Amino acid sequence: MEKVLKTFIGKQEQIPPKYAAIKVNGRKLYDYARKGVEIEIKSRQIEIYNIKLESINHNKKEIVFYVKCSKGTYIRTLCEDIARKLGTVGFMKELNRIAVGELNIKDSVKIRELENKIKSEKLCEIISIEDLLNFPEIEINSNDLNKYLNGVSIKTNFEHNGPCKVYLDKRFIGTGIIKNKELKRDVVI
Repeated sequence: MEKVLKTFIGKQEQIPPKYAAIKVNGRKLYDYARKGVEIEIKSRQIEIYNIKLESINHNKKEIVFYVKCSKGTYIRTLCEDIARKLGTVGFMKELNRIAVGELNIKDSVKIRELENKIKSEKLCEIISIEDLLNFPEIEINSNDLNKYLNGVSIKTNFEHNGPCKVYLDKRFIGTGIIKNKELKRDVVI
């Protein structure tokens, strides 16, 4: 088992599952799948940085493994690929995401704990979404607010291409994507 798992370390092509939220021709894959429409799904490059066998339960025919991977990796597809390489079938029973970028589950607080800390005034440090995002900042004016909220592109002189934090009157209102000096809404807070 460990030998087979190690063969997945490195860069590789992976075909996303039919029931995925990625878009093809403007529609999410799961929309096609739910309607029984077959569509060609292109593979994408992913990388498995580390994969480690945690346990094997022979009676239940289950394995538990840890994987550190790149963005865009579908773990349920990885499970199916591992089973196929073992000459059998398999599926993902459960997934525990323990880290995303710099965020780690060990640093999180359960809602009940947070409520108790608030009641006892033993507050813990809370990281806002604004502080969490390490994006450049752009300020829009009140004339552009409706365009931003409605997803209409706003012309800008900003030299950055990619995600950014959007502010109105120095107040964080969401995120956007800048491409070719045009800002388009991403997420409204």
